[in-house]
This record gives sequence, structure tokens and C-alpha cells, in this order.
Amino acid sequence: MLKILWLPSARRDIQELTNFYTAEANSRVAHNLVAKIVKAAALLAENPLLGHATEDSDTLEWAIPSTNYTLPYRVQEQRLEILRVFHQSQRKPYKWEAL
Repeated sequence: MLKILWLPSARRDIQELTNFYTAEANSRVAHNLVAKIVKAAALLAENPLLGHATEDSDTLEWAIPSTNYTLPYRVQEQRLEILRVFHQSQRKPYKWEAL
């Protein structure tokens, strides 16, 4: 199993979606969504080829089942680097970058 590294851009995305869902619904909705995202990352750490290739040669992405979120990620040595937690309604960037 690969070690999971949430890059700063992914951690910011988690914080933003937590703030949004807490304001729009309640903290339980935010907590459940974050739990699904963390569980999805753990599944990717066990099965890093679940995602599909992107135009970026070293980046894969995986749409998290039962959510509207995608995890762009890359495998570096013995770790899974989560680049972003991306809502599928957003305009996808030309190139995934860790910001």
C-alpha cells in the first residue's frame, strides 16, 4: 500500500468544500463527504491504477463513486500524491498542477 500525501492544493480543496457544505447544509453533510473522499484515497493507495490517464504524462484521475468529485493524483516512488479534490462541475484545468 502506498503512503498518501495530500498536497497543499488538495488540503485547501477539502477545507473549501467543508466550509461550503457546512454553510449550505450542515456539518454532518461535510463530514460524510470528506469521509468518502478519504476512503477513496485509501482505495487508490491500495489500487493506484484505478484512475485513468490524463494528458499530463505522470497524472491520473479518478471520479469518486457516489460523489461529484474527482481526485487527480500521481504515483511517486512509494507514495500517492493527491493533487486536488476537484468538483466535476468546475472547469477542468488544462494541466493538473499542485498549487
